[in-house]
Amino acid sequence: IGVGFMAAIAGLFGQLAVLVAASLFFSTVASPLVASGATLAVFVVGNSVPILAEFREVWEPGLARELAGVLYLTLPNLANCSFFAEASHDLPVDGPRTLLALLTAAAWSSVFLASAWAVFRRKDL
Repeated sequence: IGVGFMAAIAGLFGQLAVLVAASLFFSTVASPLVASGATLAVFVVGNSVPILAEFREVWEPGLARELAGVLYLTLPNLANCSFFAEASHDLPVDGPRTLLALLTAAAWSSVFLASAWAVFRRKDL
């Protein structure tokens, strides 16, 4: 098993950690159907965040360009945790990039879990 394969597995676990934490948060504030839809939206948006950086480069200066930049910086970027291309083509994986991606996933998981804890703490059972 190569380093790229291990990085791909670690990145997958990072993505799963964010999605499980988001699912837990959404389940504390919404019905099961809405929570599953919101979790799916986090997955789709999180894997599409790099497109916002491309839009920012192509669009002319203005509100839309600045909004794309703000969204790029504030949304969880799950694509950073994806090392499948490197693993499948047996390419070298950058260690600091892997560590940063996993730390970012841990930070987003912590934000979602802390938010779920804060909401759940105020609920009447």
